[in-house]
Amino acid sequence: MIDNKKQAAQLYADAWNTLDFSNFFCELHDDCKYTSQYVLEELDSKNKIIEYLSGKIQAVKNSGHKVLAKMATLNRGASVNPPPGSPCVAMYQGRSSEIAMVVLFEVCDDKICEIDICMPELYSVNIDD
Repeated sequence: MIDNKKQAAQLYADAWNTLDFSNFFCELHDDCKYTSQYVLEELDSKNKIIEYLSGKIQAVKNSGHKVLAKMATLNRGASVNPPPGSPCVAMYQGRSSEIAMVVLFEVCDDKICEIDICMPELYSVNIDD
């Protein structure tokens, strides 16, 4: 059961850092939405998201490249929702110290109901230590 956005973000970060999404997938709402500012098509169900992310995970495992997810707090974004202070995840790829994407979450009915993959240029975040 997911009570808030911070729990959703932590579960997502842990999943990427271990490349084990079993706990994360269990907490997705059946009608969860997955949107990305990099891709035009929205994924609109738990099953589609699981299929998509399973492919991404396998590609990362096969490539040997490192993916790092860090808990962060939103300072400002491209829109007013979510508001500043919202928990999020900053994603890094390879050995880069530049944030590759910012991931935002919505929670409803004690499940993750929305995942938004955002361009870091449009958001300012503080990395939680």
